Amino acid sequence: MTETAGQKLERYLARSKMQQKELAARLGVEASYVSRMVNDRIGWVHGRYFGQIAAALALTDDEIRELNPAAVVTFTMQPTPPPVETRPARPLPDALHEAVQLYGKRFPELRDARWQQYLAGFNWREGQPDDPEAWLDLYRDLTRAGIVPGSN
Repeated sequence: MTETAGQKLERYLARSKMQQKELAARLGVEASYVSRMVNDRIGWVHGRYFGQIAAALALTDDEIRELNPAAVVTFTMQPTPPPVETRPARPLPDALHEAVQLYGKRFPELRDARWQQYLAGFNWREGQPDDPEAWLDLYRDLTRAGIVPGSN
């Protein structure tokens, strides 16, 4: 017994672990429309959604050719995002670490590792301060200026 197009669609849906309503949402149609495709009331193999269905269900080239030998389906590849550059963590100066301990409850962002690394890498004119109050002052000045580590 030959498998119908609707039965194949149902099998592809099951393989992809996708529900009919999920496929319908991807296609921008009502779930009942996909149901009619599965029940062979609508011929999806030669329909306008064939390419989208093939992409959504990750059909292989062989499956596409078997379903519709005349189909030309073009998939656009999403660009691969560039790798995220990770830097080794800077050691925190003792006075900065002490500032985090003393003022972290009052200024919770000071406990954020991004802020700590930003502060630890700050370029001072004459060496880093030895007291936690100077680190707190720097943090407060930067936040007032609208600085957000990682976005500036």
